Amino acid sequence: MRRRDLDLESAVRDRIPCAWSKLRELVSLLVNHSIPLKERAKYFCACVRPAALLYAPEIWALTERLEGLLANCNHRMSRYMSRVRWQDMITNERS
Repeated sequence: MRRRDLDLESAVRDRIPCAWSKLRELVSLLVNHSIPLKERAKYFCACVRPAALLYAPEIWALTERLEGLLANCNHRMSRYMSRVRWQDMITNERS
């Protein structure tokens, strides 16, 4: 791997904990089942995703591997919000 690719990968890997931190700040809202999932998803898309996952990547030349890391983080957060566990064996396409 080239140095630029390693720097980019470390930047992406640094953004992922930031995204989880932002999610934890809003966890009482995002996991609250008295609020419809569509509304919680709107908050997620408006607050967590831009502040953490989308801040700076728009200027990165992402590889498929790095896009996969960001997509994986997004899927894990979506599953966390909807309380879908890995053991439930629900694919990303269905969730």
